[in-house]
Parts: sequence; structure tokens; C-alpha cells
Amino acid sequence: MDPVGVEVRQPPAAEKTRWARLYDALKDLGPTFVALVSLAVTVIIAYLAYQVSSQQAATSSLQAATIQADLLNKYVAELNDPNDTQRDLAAIKLAAYGQTAWPTVRLLLGMNSGRVRDGAVRTVVLSFEGGDAERREWLFGSLKESFRASNPFLRQ
Repeated sequence: MDPVGVEVRQPPAAEKTRWARLYDALKDLGPTFVALVSLAVTVIIAYLAYQVSSQQAATSSLQAATIQADLLNKYVAELNDPNDTQRDLAAIKLAAYGQTAWPTVRLLLGMNSGRVRDGAVRTVVLSFEGGDAERREWLFGSLKESFRASNPFLRQ
């Protein structure tokens, strides 16, 4: 018997259709696309969180200014009352606000009016007596800063 030569060949690859090529390309690009979309969504969420945080900070400072203005208007009249009981009650109410009321109390301490200034001093005394150690330490530091102020009434 004579040897027979056999040649093994790969069958010709079938030509891919346009849709099959598109599918392969999308399959290869899919993870990259998902990563880019995920990054974009993360950036958008971070930006929106920053905007919300900025608005909350602005609202908070506006509320603090409103509280201070309300306190000043309300308690200047009450601390100027000729009745000592009314002045004491106003000082107690103002001291209850704690550190929030300090800018108002500092303004009242710097006033030339004797009764109003006396009421502000009562407020500081009540804050010292009614506060915890941390509050007293904070108030003492704030008072020390007032001694360096240019207002002569704050240094008295």
C-alpha cells in the first residue's frame, strides 16, 4: 500500500455579519463604558451633595443672624425694664440660649445704658452659675477676649 498524504486544514471562517461585529465591539467596550458612566454619576452626586451642603451652611448662618437679631430686640427692652424681677427673668431667658446668645450678650455688655448693661452682667453670672465646666471655660475665654476690645464699656 502506498502512503496517502493527508492535509488538515481549518475550515474557512464564516464571514461575520455586521450585527455580529457590532456585538463583539460592544462586548469589548462594555466594561469601559460602565466604568465611565459610574464615574460620571459619582461626580454628579458629589457636586449635588456640595450644593446641598453649601445651602445648609448659608441657611444655618442666616438662622443664627436671625436668632441674634431677635434676641437683641426682645431682651434689650426686657433688660431695660425698671422692674428688677423682669430684668432677672430676661437675664435667665437669655442665659438659657448659651453660646448662641453670646454675640447679643457681648453687644449688651458694651452698651452705655446702665440697666441694660447690668442685665447683661446678670446674664453672664447666671451662665457661669448654671453651666457645666466646659461652658464656664468657654465663657471665661470669651470674656478675656472682650477685655482686649476697643469698646471701653467691655473692658470695665
